[in-house]
Amino acid sequence: MPPSFEARVNQTLSAVNKLLKLLPITAISTEHVKFDTQKLQNPELSGIEYQKGTLFGYEVKEYLLEKWGHKCAYCGRKDVPLEIEHIIPRCRGGSDRISNLTLACHECNQRKGSMTATEFGYPHIQEQAKQSLREVAFINTTRWHLYERLKATGLPVECGTGALTKMNRVTRGLPKEHYFDACCVGPSTPVKVVVTQHYVQVWRAIVKY
Repeated sequence: MPPSFEARVNQTLSAVNKLLKLLPITAISTEHVKFDTQKLQNPELSGIEYQKGTLFGYEVKEYLLEKWGHKCAYCGRKDVPLEIEHIIPRCRGGSDRISNLTLACHECNQRKGSMTATEFGYPHIQEQAKQSLREVAFINTTRWHLYERLKATGLPVECGTGALTKMNRVTRGLPKEHYFDACCVGPSTPVKVVVTQHYVQVWRAIVKY
């Protein structure tokens, strides 16, 4: 596994170990999805499905979030709504293939308009996007590796997708915050989620350090 992916696993495990010391945790829920390389490479599927907001569309979004580090590919901002964006616009002949998709905040998406990423001043984006499919296998391996490491804690471990996390959070009327997302991972999410101030303080401290 590449060092960058190993580092992601270790970073997650470090946060888990800190939480185990500070909070009475009895089980672990983790986001886990196996990306389908054939679907990701099929422009007909990726183009139609993500625009309709189907489950596969969520998978495309999840993959892009992993690929681009949960931030706008152009300005680098995190913790803002991100939109799927065509590196070479469709009006300029760009395809719906995953290698032509990235994530952008609304402001960057609007400013880029019908320009290519190169014309917008980010020529490296196109080359980085071409590496996407080569990384799918590594991302899949990383998630299974993390799952096995979490099981080694001795606690019960369940898996859910990012789509399920979002659905759980939205149906419970919770705002978009990392600590609320963490409460909504997996099928065991309770109907009513109660978050204490102590939990929020612990979570923010771990994220900060």
